[in-house]
Amino acid sequence: MAYGLHIEREKLIELNEWQLAAQSIANLRLDESDNVSSNPRTGEVIRVPGQAGAVAIQINGEWSKVFRWHKGKVSFNAPASTSGEDPVMAAALQLAKILSAKIRGDEGEGYDGSL
Repeated sequence: MAYGLHIEREKLIELNEWQLAAQSIANLRLDESDNVSSNPRTGEVIRVPGQAGAVAIQINGEWSKVFRWHKGKVSFNAPASTSGEDPVMAAALQLAKILSAKIRGDEGEGYDGSL
């Protein structure tokens, strides 16, 4: 299971506030569509309903859903590097700044992009 990081603050992040923040960053877009995948062995199509506030990031021309808004905070899987040079972490740091929020790990530790 992946380690989660969260963009959060004392005052809950409202959905519309989150959506506006995400739309203000060039390589992010709202992507609330269903997740669809096929089982490579059986061909069975698996569909998971999309979520309000889901956001994708474009890296090397490919879009990937990364950020999930839920109950006033935004979560994402910790990237391999939590330095600000990682594109996911760089976007998370920008979002946290826009929202006057912090990035915290599952265990409450803070991330500022310096690791």
